[in-house]
Amino acid sequence: MKLDVELPNPQNLTEEFEWTFPVGTVNENGDAVITSTDKSPAKVKFKDVIGSQRVTLKTKLGGRTLQESVFNVQVAYNKEVKTVYFAAKGGNIMAVKVDKNKTPEMTIKPYDMGVKSGQHPFNIFFNDSSLYVLDCGRQFTYINDETTQNMGDGKISVISYDGKKVETMLTNVGGYAFYDPFYGYLNAAEKKLYFSDRVSGFAAISLDARNQTMSRSNFPYFVQSNRLGYYGKTMMYTSLNSAFEFVDGTWWWAKINSPTGVFRFTNADILSKEATAADPEPAAGVVFKNLVIKSFVVDVNAALVHVVENSSNALYSVPLDDTILKAIAKVDDIKTYKIADLPIKAEGTSAEPVSITQLILDKETGYVYFGLCSDDETLYKSGLYQYDPVTKTLTPIVEGMGVYGVAINNAKSKLF
Repeated sequence: MKLDVELPNPQNLTEEFEWTFPVGTVNENGDAVITSTDKSPAKVKFKDVIGSQRVTLKTKLGGRTLQESVFNVQVAYNKEVKTVYFAAKGGNIMAVKVDKNKTPEMTIKPYDMGVKSGQHPFNIFFNDSSLYVLDCGRQFTYINDETTQNMGDGKISVISYDGKKVETMLTNVGGYAFYDPFYGYLNAAEKKLYFSDRVSGFAAISLDARNQTMSRSNFPYFVQSNRLGYYGKTMMYTSLNSAFEFVDGTWWWAKINSPTGVFRFTNADILSKEATAADPEPAAGVVFKNLVIKSFVVDVNAALVHVVENSSNALYSVPLDDTILKAIAKVDDIKTYKIADLPIKAEGTSAEPVSITQLILDKETGYVYFGLCSDDETLYKSGLYQYDPVTKTLTPIVEGMGVYGVAINNAKSKLF
């Protein structure tokens, strides 16, 4: 990499330069380069380090300090591996290469995509060459917007795989706050993104939709709580939305607050009218009853359900066995399957906690990825984590920043 400066200097004033390079920068002879005072430093490259490398330049003209320049150099890996994207809390969308077989001397750092994560991007999804970011906005807990219905500020954005293009898919800015997009499920086969509101249900939008405005006339509910036989029995209006996904023809829909659990149903179970006491509950039934499940992912191949339970602040891997799942009625029933206690930073309210907002699965390896905003950096640092269900180990992939939503690009590449 060759660096140079164009500095207008018609008065022929003195020029001073100070380049600062990150660890891993070497010259053509392989010698480490930390700083340079040359206007045009010798060619440099990066050794045994990938990700966004920050190069800074301080300049003085006639003794006067000019604005500092920062260059974000994206350094590719030397082999093709998968990429995990994550939404940094209060920061940008990031990406990182994941490789269990990296050499000990190789340092893998994240790529800064240069795009703001948003206020509360609880879920993100990767499909084809795009990242879909669901941001429920600044105000994600209860707010009285029943009268004006104009306090919404959530949106869904579409970001290209390299961060060079950002589009608005759906906006709820100025709309009803309860309609902000909270959680989602991307169905690539249907070319649809399902997205939930705060409490009532979830709708669908085409993956190629852009610049849409949220309204129930534009995006009617695919399902509402009160259109399932659970309603008024084990599911109430107060059961707030959480993670959901579609597994082998059955929806799994986590609800928090009261009552809580993961409610399962098929498309055929969705009623055309509000449920009554006479309507039967869906045959698939409720699992994790009375538990506060903020995020989960089902691994059919490994026959496991990975969950984060909020009242205990812990990660569990539970067998995908209905005999076990339907018998769960309290946290103590899953203590055998605990993987780790997690120091999750309290955010939100007791009824509407943020917790860990998303678990994602690498279906090829079985690895699970999630982001953590830590309340005890000595125990687990804030960052991106990988869980290996075979060895039952947690490995930090990126540390030093809080993380909300996570997504994986299964296409292997050296850069993105």
